[in-house]
Amino acid sequence: MITSIMAHSTPIQEEGEDHLIDLRDYIKEAEAMLTRVDIKKLPSYKLGMEKGMQRGAYIEKRRVAKSLIELLSEEVIAEKTGPPIGAVRKLREEKD
Repeated sequence: MITSIMAHSTPIQEEGEDHLIDLRDYIKEAEAMLTRVDIKKLPSYKLGMEKGMQRGAYIEKRRVAKSLIELLSEEVIAEKTGPPIGAVRKLREEKD
């Protein structure tokens, strides 16, 4: 997109100025700045990763609990895998 803007860039005159400004220089500078951004250092990236890891852990606990429904009691499953007993009961109801 930036290159298409650059291709169509034309010099403009600032109000009250006698010289022309070439937008291509500003676009090149902005492009250089954007390519230097390390997204892994952004707070939003870290928050997203943390939430994703939590979600993955939840999904795995649910999968393990679901696989144990026919083998163990709800109490043992809840104690050993982490989900509350109410969640284990819902898994059992889904299985039936």
